[in-house]
Amino acid sequence: MRTSATSGRLFKLFILGTACLSQGMPLAFIQMGLPAILRGLNESLTTITLYSLLLLPWAGKFLYAPFLDHYYIKRIGKRRTWLMLSLLLSVATILFVAVYIPAESSPRLMITIFMLNLLLSINDTAVSAYSTDILTHKEMAWGSSVRLGGHYLGMIFGGGVILSIYSITGWENTFYLLGGLTLLMAVPAVLHKEIAPVHESTVNTKTERPSTLKFAKSPGIGWFILAEILFVSSIYSAFQTYPPFLIDLGFSHDKIGEILMYWAYPSAFATAVLSGWVMQKIPAKTLLPLCMITAAGIQLFAVHLAAVPNPAYYQALLLLAGEMSLGSIAGVVLYTMIMEVSVGSQAATNAGLLSSIANFTPVLSPPLLGIIGDTYGYQTMYGILAGSSILLALAVTFILNAKWGDYALAVNSSRPPVEATPPSPASQTIPDTGS
Repeated sequence: MRTSATSGRLFKLFILGTACLSQGMPLAFIQMGLPAILRGLNESLTTITLYSLLLLPWAGKFLYAPFLDHYYIKRIGKRRTWLMLSLLLSVATILFVAVYIPAESSPRLMITIFMLNLLLSINDTAVSAYSTDILTHKEMAWGSSVRLGGHYLGMIFGGGVILSIYSITGWENTFYLLGGLTLLMAVPAVLHKEIAPVHESTVNTKTERPSTLKFAKSPGIGWFILAEILFVSSIYSAFQTYPPFLIDLGFSHDKIGEILMYWAYPSAFATAVLSGWVMQKIPAKTLLPLCMITAAGIQLFAVHLAAVPNPAYYQALLLLAGEMSLGSIAGVVLYTMIMEVSVGSQAATNAGLLSSIANFTPVLSPPLLGIIGDTYGYQTMYGILAGSSILLALAVTFILNAKWGDYALAVNSSRPPVEATPPSPASQTIPDTGS
């Protein structure tokens, strides 16, 4: 296998894709499968949406991301150290649930799912930094496409296949199956030899500690963060509410799993793959508000379904496939932008801060939505979301056009970014800042 900065694009994309595939399976189960299973066990919507708070490690990446930049095992590699550790420990945590935790909502289950989310978020931070290190600016949109594609392919298994056969396998065997598949898909990311970075600002021997605050104070980052918060508030707030919503409308676990497996996740996967091409044609500042208007349309469709006595199968299919496809292209656009502004020796720190912000609102909003849904019903809840999405789209359009200005990203701009000259063989060693 080639490990220099000239490593083939396909090899780099393969490693990133399989890493996200192994991460996507357990994450999909937590986000989509587990809420549906708990609802089937007669847990309240308020209790189920509290599980979204267990995703807080995804919003806390900025706390531990500098640690990933500064500490690592040199023989393994700066990024591969954390890829390997996080994936193997994630598998161990999944198997712990199978052996020791019964099929019910409990403090033990919540604590374990929290630890699993912490490990998966560490893995995602390492993948983000690795992507930023080894992909040229021209490859970043394709890198985001492959990463999201691997993530959604993992969702086909973790949120679709596993949920659809849950009634056969039961609680314990479901977690055994999830752990085994996660381990199998992690093999390429765990065993490959780390690829050297391609950016001049990444290949260095500085020992200065990574600083989140310094990056946050960089020119234009404040406006980027504000637009990001508004964007994710519109796109991802309703994500975890749709499976319990469909359970309440009369759809079984098997039917929801079938829709996710055969329609929603494949649609998201195809959208992710196509999004890299779309980003070569349409500027990010146009795609972001367009995604938000589309989110409002999907939320209004949910308002309609809440009023229908017996919704048809195809209507549930449209809801889930539309939501997953929207989340796919939105993710590719957002994470390409994050990579562009995160390039440097502290890529994990930079991407960790921006990813934390991207995950913060979707973590906090579901409990509030659960209270609104339980109190006022689904129509009111989704109606509020739709109106908010439209207003937020207008705000993001203003920020990107009137405020982002000179700090516009190189993606789709008329000025292509300057690529670093590939480092000479003598400079391709991992920076000597590890433990």
